[in-house]
Amino acid sequence: MLRIKLHEPLAREAEPFGDCCKPDMFYQFYPEIYENRTGSLVPFSLRLLLAELPGHLGKPEEAVGRLYAMLDVIQTMLSNLREGKTEVGTGTISSEQDKTESIRLWTGRETRVLHSIANCAMAMKEYRHVSKVLSWLQTAAPSAAARRACWSALSRAWLCAGHTRAAAHAFQRAREHRHLICPTPDVREYVDLGLIDIAHGKYQDAYNNFARAADQEPTNIMVANNLSVCLLYMGRLKEAIAVLQKAINSDPERGLNESLLVNLCTLYELESSKTHEKKLNLLRMLCKYKSDTIPNVLECLKLS
Repeated sequence: MLRIKLHEPLAREAEPFGDCCKPDMFYQFYPEIYENRTGSLVPFSLRLLLAELPGHLGKPEEAVGRLYAMLDVIQTMLSNLREGKTEVGTGTISSEQDKTESIRLWTGRETRVLHSIANCAMAMKEYRHVSKVLSWLQTAAPSAAARRACWSALSRAWLCAGHTRAAAHAFQRAREHRHLICPTPDVREYVDLGLIDIAHGKYQDAYNNFARAADQEPTNIMVANNLSVCLLYMGRLKEAIAVLQKAINSDPERGLNESLLVNLCTLYELESSKTHEKKLNLLRMLCKYKSDTIPNVLECLKLS
């Protein structure tokens, strides 16, 4: 339901769960089935979905509140584990291996919740909040690759805020960590460079960087989208359309996504007022490959 954006029905389905703390949501409520087992019946993934749900309904502040409540519980459990106790702190953990595995599991869940908080902060355009969360994540990251990913994400967040100097600094830190992983630039680095070039209005340089990224990953839809945008701003409209059409025709399953379709239909309208047949061809491809997985198809294709 979330994937096909049925947010209102999903909210109604989620109501009975509440905050997932009702007595009948714990193993202890069913001793005849689970005997002495304790803990919550609600899986982490469902708790996370329920916490994120208000963000999909236009209430990111509420989602942030729920996510921080989850984060508080997770960090309490991690604190207990590091002290050699069980997650709930009522006993001692049985072995060092169990302790290590439990810390690894809950650290991963902590990271996942922090990612969700950063996404909600981006939706609210709270860029300083995003910076704080990403800095926290990169400090705790277990590897150079993870730290590099955090710096790269921070660079893109600052670009959204229009703070190009901070974005360039974060990109430089990401590049330093990339050197620890591989000696040559990869797709992520070329894309980051291209985005910074766009922020400075250097569309030819941006195009060159996105083209290098496309050489490494020819089927990357995000790269194709950015290539098309650069070509448009360089006045090469027909080439911009050709890039997006190629991305769709070479891999319809991945290429037929909302952002690419909206961009392609916008380019069709810039090219000519007679776009109806081209849009209908896209609709036929959607019916063949994507069925009902893209909601608001008429809006997406700008069909009225």
